[in-house]
Amino acid sequence: MYSAPSDLNPVAVMTMKAAMEFPLKFGSALQQDIDIAIARAIRTQDSRRIP
Repeated sequence: MYSAPSDLNPVAVMTMKAAMEFPLKFGSALQQDIDIAIARAIRTQDSRRIP
């Protein structure tokens, strides 16, 4: 079966890019930004949770 580049799933392409290229390109600064964003999202969810 032949697959042309336009047949690629754009979500899969972006996921692969994020996993393979972004860490090499942006290094530890990217990891720090991700950690901050995740912590912020967790705090937001915790504040919205009903006890």
